[in-house]
Amino acid sequence: MAPRTDAGMHADWQAFLRLLLVDSDGGLNLRNSELHDLSDTETAPQTVALVLLAALYVTAHAH
Repeated sequence: MAPRTDAGMHADWQAFLRLLLVDSDGGLNLRNSELHDLSDTETAPQTVALVLLAALYVTAHAH
């Protein structure tokens, strides 16, 4: 079982969310590119699937 962070989230999921939403060095940084409408291209279906996966995880583990 993966270790949990101070927020009670699995460390692997925290890393996934960071890479998906905010890491501009090695991740997708969707918070900036999509939510601030900085992307010039259409969102790929794979990206939508990753966002849905993240939303399902956060929803399932909301307290």
